[in-house]
Amino acid sequence: MNIKAGVLFPLVFLLSLPNIFSIELTEKAIEVQLKGEYNQSLNYHGEMAVIGDIKLNNLYQLRGGGSVGRSENDIDFNAFLNAAYSPFLTLPLSFSISYIYNGLPEYKDHTHSILPLVSFNNDRAGISLGLNFRFNINPDEDPTFEPIFSFYGYFNFINMDTLHIGMGIGNYNDFHSKYLRELSLRTYISLFLGGNWTISNEIELMQNWIDSFEFYGFAWRGSVKYSW
Repeated sequence: MNIKAGVLFPLVFLLSLPNIFSIELTEKAIEVQLKGEYNQSLNYHGEMAVIGDIKLNNLYQLRGGGSVGRSENDIDFNAFLNAAYSPFLTLPLSFSISYIYNGLPEYKDHTHSILPLVSFNNDRAGISLGLNFRFNINPDEDPTFEPIFSFYGYFNFINMDTLHIGMGIGNYNDFHSKYLRELSLRTYISLFLGGNWTISNEIELMQNWIDSFEFYGFAWRGSVKYSW
Protein backbone atom coordinates (compact mmCIF):
# COMPACT_ATOMS: atom_id res chain seq x y z
CA MET A 1 0.00 0.00 0.00
CA ASN A 2 2.84 2.36 0.85
CA ILE A 3 4.54 1.55 -2.49
CA LYS A 4 1.35 2.33 -4.40
CA ALA A 5 0.94 5.61 -2.55
CA GLY A 6 4.57 6.48 -3.20
CA VAL A 7 3.99 6.05 -6.94
CA LEU A 8 0.52 7.63 -7.04
CA PHE A 9 1.29 10.96 -5.32
CA PRO A 10 4.17 11.96 -7.64
CA LEU A 11 2.04 10.96 -10.64
CA VAL A 12 -0.88 13.15 -9.48
CA PHE A 13 1.54 16.01 -8.83
CA LEU A 14 3.03 15.78 -12.32
CA LEU A 15 -0.41 15.69 -13.93
CA SER A 16 -1.42 18.78 -11.91
CA LEU A 17 1.61 20.87 -12.89
CA PRO A 18 -0.06 22.48 -15.95
CA ASN A 19 -2.95 23.72 -13.77
CA ILE A 20 -0.71 24.83 -10.92
CA PHE A 21 1.48 26.99 -13.12
CA SER A 22 -1.16 28.17 -15.61
CA ILE A 23 -1.51 31.55 -13.90
CA GLU A 24 -2.63 34.40 -16.13
CA LEU A 25 -2.57 38.08 -15.24
CA THR A 26 -6.06 39.00 -16.46
CA GLU A 27 -6.02 42.62 -15.27
CA LYS A 28 -3.50 45.12 -13.88
CA ALA A 29 -4.07 48.66 -12.66
CA ILE A 30 -2.37 51.49 -10.83
CA GLU A 31 -4.22 54.41 -9.26
CA VAL A 32 -3.21 57.76 -7.75
CA GLN A 33 -5.58 59.53 -5.34
CA LEU A 34 -5.67 63.02 -3.86
CA LYS A 35 -7.92 63.88 -0.94
CA GLY A 36 -8.87 67.03 0.92
CA GLU A 37 -10.89 66.85 4.13
CA TYR A 38 -12.39 69.24 6.69
CA ASN A 39 -13.62 67.85 9.99
CA GLN A 40 -14.33 68.92 13.56
CA SER A 41 -11.25 67.25 15.04
CA LEU A 42 -8.38 68.09 12.68
CA ASN A 43 -9.81 70.99 10.67
CA TYR A 44 -7.99 70.56 7.34
CA HIS A 45 -6.45 67.22 6.34
CA GLY A 46 -4.84 66.41 2.98
CA GLU A 47 -3.79 63.00 1.69
CA MET A 48 -2.07 61.40 -1.28
CA ALA A 49 -2.33 57.67 -2.01
CA VAL A 50 -1.03 55.17 -4.56
CA ILE A 51 -2.82 51.83 -5.12
CA GLY A 52 -1.85 48.81 -7.20
CA ASP A 53 -4.27 46.09 -8.32
CA ILE A 54 -3.83 42.78 -10.14
CA LYS A 55 -6.22 39.95 -11.04
CA LEU A 56 -5.19 36.34 -11.64
CA ASN A 57 -7.29 34.06 -13.86
CA ASN A 58 -10.34 36.27 -13.08
CA LEU A 59 -10.56 34.40 -9.76
CA TYR A 60 -8.01 36.03 -7.47
CA GLN A 61 -7.40 39.70 -6.83
CA LEU A 62 -4.55 41.38 -4.97
CA ARG A 63 -4.73 45.06 -4.01
CA GLY A 64 -2.36 47.13 -1.98
CA GLY A 65 -1.32 50.69 -1.42
CA GLY A 66 0.04 53.38 0.83
CA SER A 67 -0.92 56.94 1.70
CA VAL A 68 0.57 59.94 3.44
CA GLY A 69 -1.69 62.49 5.09
CA ARG A 70 -1.02 65.92 6.56
CA SER A 71 -3.14 68.00 8.91
CA GLU A 72 -2.35 71.27 10.68
CA ASN A 73 -0.42 69.56 13.46
CA ASP A 74 0.71 66.09 12.43
CA ILE A 75 1.43 63.57 9.67
CA ASP A 76 -0.15 60.14 9.31
CA PHE A 77 0.87 57.07 7.34
CA ASN A 78 -1.55 54.41 6.16
CA ALA A 79 -1.19 51.19 4.20
CA PHE A 80 -3.32 48.20 3.23
CA LEU A 81 -3.05 44.82 1.55
CA ASN A 82 -6.12 42.94 0.35
CA ALA A 83 -6.51 39.44 -1.10
CA ALA A 84 -9.84 38.38 -2.61
CA TYR A 85 -11.20 35.18 -4.10
CA SER A 86 -14.23 34.98 -6.41
CA PRO A 87 -15.06 31.26 -6.78
CA PHE A 88 -18.09 31.64 -9.06
CA LEU A 89 -17.75 32.90 -12.61
CA THR A 90 -21.47 33.77 -12.96
CA LEU A 91 -22.20 34.89 -9.37
CA PRO A 92 -20.62 38.17 -8.12
CA LEU A 93 -19.81 36.72 -4.69
CA SER A 94 -16.30 37.08 -3.26
CA PHE A 95 -14.39 36.46 -0.07
CA SER A 96 -11.53 38.70 0.98
CA ILE A 97 -9.24 39.61 3.83
CA SER A 98 -7.46 42.92 4.38
CA TYR A 99 -4.62 44.07 6.56
CA ILE A 100 -4.80 47.81 7.33
CA TYR A 101 -2.13 49.88 9.08
CA ASN A 102 -2.71 53.38 10.46
CA GLY A 103 0.12 55.27 12.10
CA LEU A 104 0.62 58.63 13.80
CA PRO A 105 4.41 58.81 14.35
CA GLU A 106 4.29 62.04 16.37
CA TYR A 107 2.05 60.37 18.96
CA LYS A 108 3.69 56.91 18.62
CA ASP A 109 0.23 55.55 17.87
CA HIS A 110 -0.06 52.47 15.65
CA THR A 111 -3.21 50.59 14.68
CA HIS A 112 -3.27 47.19 12.97
CA SER A 113 -6.52 45.82 11.56
CA ILE A 114 -7.44 42.43 10.11
CA LEU A 115 -10.69 42.68 8.16
CA PRO A 116 -12.29 39.58 6.58
CA LEU A 117 -15.23 40.37 4.29
CA VAL A 118 -17.97 38.66 2.34
CA SER A 119 -19.08 40.73 -0.66
CA PHE A 120 -21.84 40.57 -3.24
CA ASN A 121 -20.98 43.17 -5.88
CA ASN A 122 -22.45 43.48 -9.34
CA ASP A 123 -22.48 46.36 -11.80
CA ARG A 124 -25.64 47.95 -10.39
CA ALA A 125 -25.35 47.46 -6.62
CA GLY A 126 -23.47 45.59 -3.94
CA ILE A 127 -22.80 45.11 -0.25
CA SER A 128 -19.83 43.95 1.83
CA LEU A 129 -20.03 42.68 5.42
CA GLY A 130 -17.28 41.73 7.82
CA LEU A 131 -15.72 42.01 11.26
CA ASN A 132 -12.66 44.18 11.85
CA PHE A 133 -10.20 42.83 14.41
CA ARG A 134 -8.38 46.00 15.42
CA PHE A 135 -5.26 46.23 17.60
CA ASN A 136 -4.10 49.63 18.87
CA ILE A 137 -0.58 50.04 20.25
CA ASN A 138 0.63 53.13 22.08
CA PRO A 139 3.59 53.11 24.51
CA ASP A 140 1.75 55.47 26.88
CA GLU A 141 -1.32 53.25 27.13
CA ASP A 142 -2.21 49.58 27.43
CA PRO A 143 -2.67 47.82 24.07
CA THR A 144 -6.33 47.47 23.10
CA PHE A 145 -8.16 44.94 20.97
CA GLU A 146 -11.61 45.65 19.51
CA PRO A 147 -13.79 43.58 17.16
CA ILE A 148 -15.86 46.04 15.09
CA PHE A 149 -18.65 45.26 12.64
CA SER A 150 -17.85 46.69 9.20
CA PHE A 151 -20.03 47.19 6.15
CA TYR A 152 -20.26 49.09 2.90
CA GLY A 153 -23.06 49.19 0.34
CA TYR A 154 -23.44 51.06 -2.94
CA PHE A 155 -25.91 51.66 -5.74
CA ASN A 156 -25.11 52.97 -9.24
CA PHE A 157 -27.87 55.23 -10.56
CA ILE A 158 -26.14 55.42 -13.94
CA ASN A 159 -24.24 52.33 -14.99
CA MET A 160 -22.84 52.66 -18.51
CA ASP A 161 -19.66 51.40 -20.13
CA THR A 162 -18.18 54.89 -20.02
CA LEU A 163 -19.87 56.42 -16.96
CA HIS A 164 -20.76 55.37 -13.42
CA ILE A 165 -22.67 57.65 -11.03
CA GLY A 166 -23.77 56.34 -7.68
CA MET A 167 -23.83 56.52 -3.90
CA GLY A 168 -22.42 54.38 -1.10
CA ILE A 169 -22.60 54.22 2.68
CA GLY A 170 -20.43 52.42 5.21
CA ASN A 171 -17.79 52.64 7.92
CA TYR A 172 -14.67 51.44 6.09
CA ASN A 173 -12.59 51.98 2.97
CA ASP A 174 -9.24 50.70 1.69
CA PHE A 175 -7.15 52.60 4.24
CA HIS A 176 -9.48 52.97 7.24
CA SER A 177 -11.95 50.86 9.16
CA LYS A 178 -13.90 52.91 11.69
CA TYR A 179 -16.46 52.41 14.42
CA LEU A 180 -20.01 51.61 13.41
CA ARG A 181 -21.11 55.04 14.65
CA GLU A 182 -18.68 56.74 12.21
CA LEU A 183 -20.65 56.43 9.00
CA SER A 184 -19.74 58.02 5.68
CA LEU A 185 -22.11 58.78 2.82
CA ARG A 186 -20.32 58.98 -0.53
CA THR A 187 -21.44 60.27 -3.91
CA TYR A 188 -19.14 59.39 -6.78
CA ILE A 189 -18.75 59.71 -10.52
CA SER A 190 -16.33 57.67 -12.65
CA LEU A 191 -15.58 58.47 -16.27
CA PHE A 192 -13.91 55.76 -18.39
CA LEU A 193 -11.73 57.34 -21.05
CA GLY A 194 -10.09 55.80 -24.07
CA GLY A 195 -6.70 54.16 -23.64
CA ASN A 196 -7.65 52.37 -20.39
CA TRP A 197 -7.78 55.57 -18.31
CA THR A 198 -10.40 56.24 -15.63
CA ILE A 199 -11.01 59.53 -13.80
CA SER A 200 -13.09 59.52 -10.61
CA ASN A 201 -14.38 62.14 -8.19
CA GLU A 202 -16.04 61.50 -4.84
CA ILE A 203 -17.73 63.69 -2.24
CA GLU A 204 -17.90 62.18 1.25
CA LEU A 205 -20.12 63.36 4.12
CA MET A 206 -19.05 62.02 7.52
CA GLN A 207 -21.40 61.50 10.45
CA ASN A 208 -20.56 60.71 14.07
CA TRP A 209 -23.34 59.05 16.02
CA ILE A 210 -23.29 59.12 19.82
CA ASP A 211 -26.74 60.11 21.09
CA SER A 212 -27.90 61.14 17.61
CA PHE A 213 -26.37 61.59 14.17
CA GLU A 214 -24.19 64.68 14.02
CA PHE A 215 -22.36 66.15 11.04
CA TYR A 216 -18.63 65.54 11.50
CA GLY A 217 -17.03 66.72 8.27
CA PHE A 218 -16.75 66.36 4.52
CA ALA A 219 -14.07 65.34 2.05
CA TRP A 220 -13.31 65.37 -1.66
CA ARG A 221 -11.31 62.61 -3.32
CA GLY A 222 -10.08 62.63 -6.90
CA SER A 223 -8.27 59.78 -8.62
CA VAL A 224 -6.70 58.76 -11.90
CA LYS A 225 -6.37 55.04 -12.73
CA TYR A 226 -4.63 53.30 -15.58
CA SER A 227 -5.49 49.64 -16.25
CA TRP A 228 -4.19 47.21 -18.82
